[in-house]
Amino acid sequence: MNKRPHFSLLLLPEFSLLPYASFLDKLRFSSDEADFSSQKYCSWASYALDKDLIASSCGSMHKVTSLSNEDNLTPFYQSDFVVVFGGRNISSAIEKAQTLKPLIKKAYALGAHLVSIDNAVFSFAQSGMLSNQKVTVHWRHHQQFLAMFPRLNLAKDLLFETQNRITTCVGGTATVELAIELISTYLGKPQASKGLADMIIEQPRLNQLEPNFADIPNVNDPLLNKALTYIFESIAHRQTIEEIANRTGISRRQLDRKMEKRFQCSASQYLHQLKMKQARWLLLNTPQSISQIAESVGFDNLEYFRQAFKRFFHKTPSKVRDEASQ
Repeated sequence: MNKRPHFSLLLLPEFSLLPYASFLDKLRFSSDEADFSSQKYCSWASYALDKDLIASSCGSMHKVTSLSNEDNLTPFYQSDFVVVFGGRNISSAIEKAQTLKPLIKKAYALGAHLVSIDNAVFSFAQSGMLSNQKVTVHWRHHQQFLAMFPRLNLAKDLLFETQNRITTCVGGTATVELAIELISTYLGKPQASKGLADMIIEQPRLNQLEPNFADIPNVNDPLLNKALTYIFESIAHRQTIEEIANRTGISRRQLDRKMEKRFQCSASQYLHQLKMKQARWLLLNTPQSISQIAESVGFDNLEYFRQAFKRFFHKTPSKVRDEASQ
């Protein structure tokens, strides 16, 4: 194995717990043999800008090291990776950019690899650290990010993107794949992938998100925009159109009228199209079995999924995959 990498994990106010926990647990499994969890092959420490106790977005409290104490800056700057975990509030991420900028700028100048997770990308962009780079942003915030930083390019189909020792990551459980990628540069892929079975991860995803069709269309109608968010969320869930309409605050009939006017199809037809396109993308870009793909897009019956797929694409799922592999 090569040098033991050190990760400084910087938590912004109301940081999202899922990406932090996913990233940290991947470090833990790769850092030692079996499940001993000592920091043998890699090490880490968690920080906050000005506190030694910080709350996550769900309210859980976490003891960390405060960077307001100058004695703590030296080990922070000596890190191989500085990973900044964003909070749920974009305005807070923008506000914290002024405090964050000198810290990450100096760490970068000293050779650290910088990583932004989730909304921390707004802090990085506001700090001027992402000039002329292609970046990844959580799909919910694509439009807002481009409105604020129109000169930056989005890699909409990626979980994370690295350029010039700066990585941006969409967040969520994508930090598992990101951690594997970062760890493997020092410890190799086998050690970086260690512990996935314990994390109930059968196989890490390719560094790709859903294809671009998964970007919610830009509509001016706030109710329709809300409904579209629920429709996209329900691709992999058994949520009826009636439930989506109720959550939106309108009737099923009103929702269908809005969908017909904007997309020339009903809400049910629109959701079905999304599921079929998602299934095709998974067939072409992942090693998942057809039954796994069917289940992931909300089909309990494999044969019904095959029939629906063939009606939509005029080819069976197996045929689509076989043609792509030739």
